Amino acid sequence: MLANHGPVVAAPTLDQAADTTEELEETAAPPPAPGPPDPPPHPRTGCRARTHSS
Repeated sequence: MLANHGPVVAAPTLDQAADTTEELEETAAPPPAPGPPDPPPHPRTGCRARTHSS
């Protein structure tokens, strides 16, 4: 239910809850960088090439 409503914090006062929310936002990790795009499928078989990481 709360998945789309931002962080949920609890504190004794509203000011402390607001401070906690700000700290949480400041320390949140940025999203990971996107990886390389998927290779196009083979024209005849439709299979995609496998990528190997070294």
